[in-house]
Amino acid sequence: MQNIEKFLGFKIVVDDVLPANRLSTLREKALLVAERLQLDPDEHHVYFHSLSIVPNAHTFLSGTTLAERVDSVAIGFWVNPKQEKNQKIRLMNHLFRDVLEPDHQFANYLGVQYTLTGRELESIGTFSNEIVTFIHRSLPVRHRKLKVALWARPAHELNLHSSDGVSTRMDLRYERFTPIELPRRTRFIAPPTASPRFIWRGTSRAEELHSFLQPEREYLDVGELTRMIERSRSVCRVEMPRGIVYGTGVLIAPNLVLTNYHVLERGKIDQTNIFDSAHDVVLRFGVLADGNGNELPGETMQLHPESPIAASSRTKELDFVLLRLARPVSDLFTPTPFALAEMKPHDTLHILQHPVLQEANNPMKLTMRPNAVTGVYPDRGRVQYVTYATRGASGAPCFNREWNMVAIHRAEQAVGFGTRREGVLFSSIYKQIATHLERDNA
Repeated sequence: MQNIEKFLGFKIVVDDVLPANRLSTLREKALLVAERLQLDPDEHHVYFHSLSIVPNAHTFLSGTTLAERVDSVAIGFWVNPKQEKNQKIRLMNHLFRDVLEPDHQFANYLGVQYTLTGRELESIGTFSNEIVTFIHRSLPVRHRKLKVALWARPAHELNLHSSDGVSTRMDLRYERFTPIELPRRTRFIAPPTASPRFIWRGTSRAEELHSFLQPEREYLDVGELTRMIERSRSVCRVEMPRGIVYGTGVLIAPNLVLTNYHVLERGKIDQTNIFDSAHDVVLRFGVLADGNGNELPGETMQLHPESPIAASSRTKELDFVLLRLARPVSDLFTPTPFALAEMKPHDTLHILQHPVLQEANNPMKLTMRPNAVTGVYPDRGRVQYVTYATRGASGAPCFNREWNMVAIHRAEQAVGFGTRREGVLFSSIYKQIATHLERDNA
């Protein structure tokens, strides 16, 4: 480190004291990452600190600029191999300077490495980025550390003895940092583990899974947005009892709403079966955000008092329940169109859903993902994909590129890559509910 500072004229500063505005921004980012990786706030600490490259005018090579002294600087952060295996440390490195490509702003938990040229460092002045680290509370303090390495390649004109440049390595330890707790999520009557388990039938290699993730599109077709808004009128939030959110539903006929069987199953309290618990269900349509980002109340609909369930298939089977409304609502909301055509890997999959991201104010969300489907399994009635969906999205409609419903989301599974997900093919469900659709649409 001293050679870098004396000869090349810059130093590395690591600090756990961040300005209030940066801390607030990082806190929001940490919540998104925790939700994406399904990290339980009861089991993890989250740490924030910054790493800066600061120019130093007091150098042996006075009279030269930073660009004249430095060809490039490479910085790397790594989780120790043992912690990499047990996933008790998750590293996220977020850049707030426009140096790297946007899709590099968040690294996976294994580590991150990037390179800056001397000219970039000189134009930036002081280069800064923040590091977000999630550490499992069971990990002993002595193991709470990251490996940090920095390589600096001098400009060729300096003719230094080391052709490979100079380097420094250090352990970034967390025992002296104060953990900042993540806010607790909404507490369900059923535990968060109520998401059904499933067998992932596609690749488990992170590199292959990442190949399904595409950069966000710079432009969205207005016609596509119009279709998305039309479809949103068929989506409702499933609440039971007393306004607690359990899942998402979709209107597929004037008086029929489709959701997951396990949504009602995990909502049981004193009832012995979902037919009894269905009487407590309230369907809330039109839960959107207003201009200030606040949740609108929407409109609530009750189920038929005598026959609230038209058809169903248990969680381990097709995991669906077809709910019958007390009256047709096509004068208020539009049933979503569906497609029975066969899906294939790399197909587009968009999801309109009601995820529970905080204790209150959870309006409808949309996740759009081309190249999302990793596998289709008609014999099991399943489709697997990488489109983002989380707690509260069970039963949410999954749409193809033409915005026709092709599946309903049912479960997610946390892995080192992030999370992978599974839905139920609507073509499989349709075989069991076709007669109900024909009768209720008549």
